[in-house]
Amino acid sequence: MNRGDIRTQLLRQVDRLTTSSQDYLDVINGFLNRGQQVLFNDAPFLFEGDARFWTQPDVVNATGTTDRLRAAPTDRFVMQRAINASNTAWQFNGTWDGRWVEITDPNNEVHLHQVGEFWTDPLAANDYFTLVEPWPNTSDTGMTYRILTPDYHLPSDVVEVRSARLWGDPNHNLTVLNEYDAEDMRLIDFRGRYTGYPQYVFLGKHWQLPAPTLAPTVSAVAGAWSGPDNAGRFDFLYTYVWGTKDAAILTPQNLAEVVWESAPSPVSATITTTNAGVQRIRIATPDIDHQLGYVATALRQGRSGFRKRIYGRRYTAAVDGAIVAPVESPQVFMLLTEIAGDTATFDYFGQAQLDMRRRLKQVHGYRALRLYPMPDARYEMHCRVQFRPAPLDHDQDTPRLGEDGVDALLQKALEFFYDFDSQPDMSVKARAVYRDMLSTLTKRYGSLDWGVTRREPARVRSPTAARRSKAVRWDGIT
Repeated sequence: MNRGDIRTQLLRQVDRLTTSSQDYLDVINGFLNRGQQVLFNDAPFLFEGDARFWTQPDVVNATGTTDRLRAAPTDRFVMQRAINASNTAWQFNGTWDGRWVEITDPNNEVHLHQVGEFWTDPLAANDYFTLVEPWPNTSDTGMTYRILTPDYHLPSDVVEVRSARLWGDPNHNLTVLNEYDAEDMRLIDFRGRYTGYPQYVFLGKHWQLPAPTLAPTVSAVAGAWSGPDNAGRFDFLYTYVWGTKDAAILTPQNLAEVVWESAPSPVSATITTTNAGVQRIRIATPDIDHQLGYVATALRQGRSGFRKRIYGRRYTAAVDGAIVAPVESPQVFMLLTEIAGDTATFDYFGQAQLDMRRRLKQVHGYRALRLYPMPDARYEMHCRVQFRPAPLDHDQDTPRLGEDGVDALLQKALEFFYDFDSQPDMSVKARAVYRDMLSTLTKRYGSLDWGVTRREPARVRSPTAARRSKAVRWDGIT
C-alpha cells in the first residue's frame, strides 16, 4: 500500500474519511512518517538491505628522486610534483578527492592532511593537489608521500552494519568488531605498516558535510525551451558534494556517484515557463570555492573539490508547443544536474530531465567503516546493513515494508492520531495492538529479540570489559 492508501485506511477507521482539508491530511501524513521512524527504531530488522564499495589501496611515491613533492612556491594550500613518466600514476577523475596524504618533510617529520582535489597541468609540467589545511611554508622540497583512505563511508541512509564480506577473488567474510576491541587489538593503521586482504571491519568516525544556507535564485532569461523535458512550474534547491565513488557506481543519469553530500539548501521561489516560449530558467547558486578561499589570485582557484547538485521539484507540465510527451508532476525534489563549485549559474531549458530514480535524500551524515589490514588492492566489499526509511513525501510513495509491517505502521499512526484527537483510551488500545504486532514481527523476521540488549555486569575485571559491556549489542556493532 502507498501513503494515500494507508492514510485512507486510517481515516476510515476513525470515521473521518470525508475530511478533505489539506492541512488535516498533512497532519495525518506526519503521523505516518513519524510512525515509520518509530517502527524502524523498534524493529530495524524490517529495514535491511545491501551496500557495496570498492577499496582504494595506498599509493606511495616511486623510488628514485623524481617522484617527490614540493610546496607550491605561490600557495601554501597546494602540493606539486614535476610530471615524469617514471612517477607513480595519480588519478584526476575525482575518485581521489577527499583522500588523505602523509607527507614526510625535509626534517623527517610526517604530516597528515586531507586532500581537496587532484589535477594535472601539462602546460606547467606539474601534477597538483590541494590541502584542506595549509602547509607551514612554501619552500619545502624533495618530500615523500603516501596517499591513503582510512575510512570508507557508507550511503547516508545506512545506520548499522550487520555483516561484511570481500566479494570476488578472494571471497571471504570479515570479522565484525566494535571500535573498542579494534583499538585494544591495535588494529589501527600506522603509516601503512600492515597491508593485504582485509580481515576485520569496524566503525570509523561519523562525518557530515556542512549544508548551504543560501537559497538559489531563479530568473527567466532569453532563449528557446528546447527539451526534451517539458517546461512547466518548478522550484529548486542544491547540495554541496565532494569526492567521487568508484567508476563502477553511477547515477541513473550517468553522473559519477558522490562520496559525501550535504543536507539541502533552502528552496528557491517558484518559476513557470512554457514549451513554446523563448525563456529559459537561470538558477544562481553561490561560488563555494570563493567562499572557501579558492580565489582567482591563488593557484588553488576552483580546486576545492566541492561541486553542487541541483534538484528540481515539478508542480505542472506544460502542454503547449512542440514538446507534448506526458510528464509526471510528483511535487518531490529530484536530481537535475551537477555543476562545479565555482560555477555560479545554470541555465535550464529542458536539456536534462529530472531523475525520478534519484530523489533528494535526507542526509544526517555518514557512518564510516575501517578495514584491517589496509587493503593492498582494489577489492569489492559487500555489506548487509540496516537503512533509515525514506520519508513518504507523496501519496504514491510506498514504504519498503511487507504487508504485515504496514499494518504495524498503521497502528502506530493511529496511536499518534488518538493522542492528537484527545482520545487517550483509544490511544492505549492502539499501542497495545501495535506491541502485539511488533512481537509477531520479531518472531517472524528477527533472529533475536531486538528489544533486549546485554545487561551491564555488576562487576568487571578490566576497563576494556566495562566499555564493551556498555557499548556492544548482540550483533557486535556499537
